Amino acid sequence: VALPGDPQIAEDSPAGAAARKRFAGVFESTGHGHSSLFTENLRLGYCYEPSPICVPDGSAAIDLENPRFVPTARPGTRAPHAWLHDGRSILDLFGDGFVLLRLGDHPPGAEELIAAARERGLPLTVFRLADPKVAALYERPLVLVRPDGHVAWRGNRLPEEALALVDRVRGAAGAADR
Repeated sequence: VALPGDPQIAEDSPAGAAARKRFAGVFESTGHGHSSLFTENLRLGYCYEPSPICVPDGSAAIDLENPRFVPTARPGTRAPHAWLHDGRSILDLFGDGFVLLRLGDHPPGAEELIAAARERGLPLTVFRLADPKVAALYERPLVLVRPDGHVAWRGNRLPEEALALVDRVRGAAGAADR
């Protein structure tokens, strides 16, 4: 990807190397070169917002100017890491389809969402995790995670229209029978 004003920056050449060096100098001199900001908060704190396949929950936006990465399960963000009692990372649960996390000692039921996912052919696995640290990290007792590991939705209870939620997170909002 070329930067405006310097198309050589992407070239594998001495001119490209010089352009990248100039860019790095400007980046550092403007205070944007703080390594944890660039490598942690921008990379790990990335939030798909706004996104038609994520349902906002009204939580505060991510502060990308903060050099310290603070994990959050806000819809659109990467689901945060936590160690499970069996020694696995919670991230190991994601990747083969959608995952519904039912968190805490007494999480709400999920039957309507499970039925809606089945009706629409949405691959869904449900995990019940009672660990209070995981529940606190995810901040809501129900969290729907996409196959790419980003949070699609979270709530204290299921929405009244489970089919509408399933349609939205699968990119078919408003579709009746896709």
